[in-house]
Amino acid sequence: MKNKITIILVFVSSLLAANLSAQTNYSFSIADILSSMPTGKRMPDGTIVKAELITTGGATHSTGAAGSGTPGPDIGGLFTGVTLPAYVGDKTPTNFTKIQMANTLNADNGAGNNCSSSIGFRIYFSRPISSINFLALDIDGVHGTPNGNAEWVAFFGYNGNTYVPYSISGPTTQLTNQNINTSAAGHSWRTLITNSIGATASAALPNAMTIRRQTTNGGSGTPDDLNHQVLFTPPSSTTKVTDFFLMTGIWSVTGQANVQASGLSPIVITISSDFGDAPDSYKTLLASGGPSHGVVGTLSLGDSNLAEADGQPSALANSSIDDDGVPTIPPLTNNGQLINSYTVAANFHNNTGLAANYVAWIDWNNDGVFQPGEGTTATTPAGTLSGSVNLTWNNVTLTNTSGHAKTYLRVRVTTEAITTADSGGAFMDGEVEDYAIGLPAATPDFACFNVGSPSGLINVLSNDTTGEVIVPLTTGLVNPGTATNIVVDGFGDIIQMTMPGDGIWKINTSGQVTFEPESSSVISPTPIAYNGRDADGNISNNALITLTAASVPVDTTVSSQGCFPTTLTATASVPAGQSVVWYDAASGGNIVASPTLSAVGTITYYAQGNNGTCVTAVRTPVTLTITAPPNAGNLSGTQNICQGTTTTFSSDGDAGGHGPVLTLQLLL
Repeated sequence: MKNKITIILVFVSSLLAANLSAQTNYSFSIADILSSMPTGKRMPDGTIVKAELITTGGATHSTGAAGSGTPGPDIGGLFTGVTLPAYVGDKTPTNFTKIQMANTLNADNGAGNNCSSSIGFRIYFSRPISSINFLALDIDGVHGTPNGNAEWVAFFGYNGNTYVPYSISGPTTQLTNQNINTSAAGHSWRTLITNSIGATASAALPNAMTIRRQTTNGGSGTPDDLNHQVLFTPPSSTTKVTDFFLMTGIWSVTGQANVQASGLSPIVITISSDFGDAPDSYKTLLASGGPSHGVVGTLSLGDSNLAEADGQPSALANSSIDDDGVPTIPPLTNNGQLINSYTVAANFHNNTGLAANYVAWIDWNNDGVFQPGEGTTATTPAGTLSGSVNLTWNNVTLTNTSGHAKTYLRVRVTTEAITTADSGGAFMDGEVEDYAIGLPAATPDFACFNVGSPSGLINVLSNDTTGEVIVPLTTGLVNPGTATNIVVDGFGDIIQMTMPGDGIWKINTSGQVTFEPESSSVISPTPIAYNGRDADGNISNNALITLTAASVPVDTTVSSQGCFPTTLTATASVPAGQSVVWYDAASGGNIVASPTLSAVGTITYYAQGNNGTCVTAVRTPVTLTITAPPNAGNLSGTQNICQGTTTTFSSDGDAGGHGPVLTLQLLL
């Protein structure tokens, strides 16, 4: 079970072994409630609490900045925040409330008139609640006459017309219990109850009651808050009340007009509230005005509704283990297109006998806020004990998803009136549930391939890092409307298709794409989109895969051989818009700015095609050769001949070359 946690404005947790669930306590300042009047303030369980100043007899409150109902910490002196250990409420000094008599002469002689003259507060609730405790402090003063102003304090409750007594405890060094007689029909307290609740409740007021007062020999003009505190507790932690009454006045007889002030702690009540768990930008925490519902066991989303101390914001919106009202969230498509209709079905149980009102929000524009325009409503009639209710949005668009892994759904149910403006705030019954909806995001891919050759594996998921993780097995190609020979897998995803004039596209179970060009003339095939789904089935946007190829250069060298002296230049051609880059090696190597040869020898340059994005995987070799001219050489042999004789000449010049010019002289 989800633990209920003690909540005191600042929250503290405890555990009850009996049911593995702690009670949830909440404390509030009386001054805070007074400032909310006349509407009052909603507690986290939807209960409305109100407060009012009360007077009996001739007593009057001080008003204004220094009067009754003002925040601490200056309460008859400087409150230090040291309180009785049994008080479990908020002990922040500024959250205590000051109560001050305008003139102690108006509230004097409690001993003589059975405390008929008093001032105080009535705190009352829209439905019965359980009270834990309440602390009054600085109950002091002196008894001497004519300047006696020793104080007394009393506290009791009602549950409707039924009187609820409260126990009095605290230090007894300066304070003591005192019985008073309230049996008179015209006692001012009975008049107060009659006017506040009714005659029946007034008749239930006991004839003898107990107050706490300053001892006759005690008292001090200098407040001692620790020694002058009174703790009021109910007979049981489960005792229900609808009205609290706190009364204070002067026990002795005063002889001068002066003032007397006391302090009142925040009141602690027991509540059981349900909260949300979306990120706090959606108003999830109590301090942020987050949504809460009284857990009353009669109205829930799904099968369970467990009390929590506060909202539990989380990126996954999965901190509340009782969020079971929406078993399936239909997949959303993250493509920014208009969604004509989108429906979420919520299960419910309703034993209230009343109609149930539902509101749901989806953060369609992903701004971290549930706006009224993003909500939708539904109602189930009274007497419908359980079932499923459809919450439908029409003509909505999922936008601003870039950089977001999720958007969020909030569903609320209550028997009270609720609108799409109420993404936060407290309601007296029902439940709130928050859900994260994944936003898988596909990112466009750019890749190169070789003309006339398959592209190789393109991992299109490697750059999809801004949204919810796309499951590789769910990726598929998107038919632009002209594809043929379409192959679909068992999930309905296109895993192969032919684009006429371009080639064949394929995608494997790892999310890797290949392209097989139809011919070597395909350089820039039409871009094809893909998409995929996250683990919850939400569909990503369509992202384009753009392929391009650089053409392998064609050797266009006019003369690759020559005789020295000459200069040869390697040339190669590519289609318009592309360029040729020359290298001195078939792979790697260095770029050659000018692929020429001017000396005798042979050299090979390599032309690589470049289209500005891609380069060819192979380079076209171009070989240049320059040969030296032949060497005529020197002649050797007999040079003078006679008629009728012969001689032989030889040259050491290059083979095939022309020898030196020879002049012969014939001797007769």
